[in-house]
Amino acid sequence: MNDLNGHNNYRILIIDDRQNIHEDIKSILCNQQNNHSGIDSLNDDLFDEKNAPENSNNYDCTIDSAYQGEEGLEKVKQSLSDGHPFTLAFVDMRMPPGWDGLKTIEEIWKVDPNIQMVICTAYSEHSWQDIINRLNRTDALLILKKPFDYIEVKQLACALTAKWSLVQRLRTAKEKAEEMIHLKTDFMNIVSHELKTPLAVILSNISFLTDEHALPEPAEIREISKDVEGAARTLYHFVDAILDISEIECGRLKLIKSVISAGDIVKEVCKKLKTKAMEKSIHFTTEIEDLTILADPKYFKKTIFNLIHNAIKFTEKGNINVVLKKDMENIKFMVSDTGCGIHSNDMNKIFDPFRQLEDSFTRSAGGIGLGLAIVKKLVDMQNGTLSVESQPGHGSKFSFVIPIK
Repeated sequence: MNDLNGHNNYRILIIDDRQNIHEDIKSILCNQQNNHSGIDSLNDDLFDEKNAPENSNNYDCTIDSAYQGEEGLEKVKQSLSDGHPFTLAFVDMRMPPGWDGLKTIEEIWKVDPNIQMVICTAYSEHSWQDIINRLNRTDALLILKKPFDYIEVKQLACALTAKWSLVQRLRTAKEKAEEMIHLKTDFMNIVSHELKTPLAVILSNISFLTDEHALPEPAEIREISKDVEGAARTLYHFVDAILDISEIECGRLKLIKSVISAGDIVKEVCKKLKTKAMEKSIHFTTEIEDLTILADPKYFKKTIFNLIHNAIKFTEKGNINVVLKKDMENIKFMVSDTGCGIHSNDMNKIFDPFRQLEDSFTRSAGGIGLGLAIVKKLVDMQNGTLSVESQPGHGSKFSFVIPIK
């Protein structure tokens, strides 16, 4: 948002005890016909009409009115509650019998320190230093002397709303940058832990095989070899996931599509992972149709693997069911489990790269928090849609739909 024209609708609040001031400011900013056509001497005193341009651009703004400071404060509170705050307020200095302009601004800034303020006054009862001392800030405050100049009013509105917009964008960018730094710091801590664990397994077991004078028995060597192989595969999957998300984020990952048997790939992945489910006494069932699609075999397999592996990782007991079926001109893949489930306020986070949910079970399950992020991006690259249904303590169902061709 850079200005008041065309693309954005800014909210402007006028706080003044006189109706004609509201109408005149609205006529300046919105080119509305003034309702009090019999303009009296007061209007001439307030507005320098000889400087009013006959044809000026309309501003894309919504203007609201309050006639006392207390009413203005309530409107500001309501705008914050509605999620559409005011960007700018024109505040009269004198509004008997209620608050004066400075009191009004003080109270409004307590609830919304971001709103830009223009003090409208024809008097000099407060010096600029008095105003600074009273409000303790000047970064969002300007004084507009009466009589008003049409062009000055428009310039003030344009400049201050553009400033407000820029500040909001900078604040949002700063918050996102800080969040990303936090996420990546957490991610590196998780990665260092998850990498050290399999490395420790490999190094500790290799030491038993390096002393030729004290080699273990063949049966023990086989067990050591299995442990080393398992740790090496874990390392491989970690590195592979990091490389995948890096390639996707940089736009370098390209899908190489061919006609493949989706059913055979899903069956192959299920056969490989069913053993892990059985180790946890999880009842593992499948409903797989024989379907062919146009897709990248490597990344289709990786998508299926990540979703089923995720279900097994977060299910301690109960059932996992895998379904592949035709859905009109698409295929639909679903994996449902009876695991820990996901809280509704975490649903929009689970597909973010570098993010793991904070609950203790998620942390104890391990992993580096990239599996679902990779799935989401791969499904998007296939022009598909990914969805999730979940309830804490009752499990989750992940599903995606992608075109057959």
